Amino acid sequence: MTCRAWDSVAVLAVLAVVDGSFGVQLSAADLNRCRTVADVYRLAVATAG
Repeated sequence: MTCRAWDSVAVLAVLAVVDGSFGVQLSAADLNRCRTVADVYRLAVATAG
């Protein structure tokens, strides 16, 4: 993802929200491959099964 405010704290925040919302733990590498919020959502849903 490319965003001015995208830093390590933002990554941790997104990982925490995904964990809390979907009950899955994504890796930072998985998240880094996402380019859109929709990509993050699809990854979370697919990981949750």
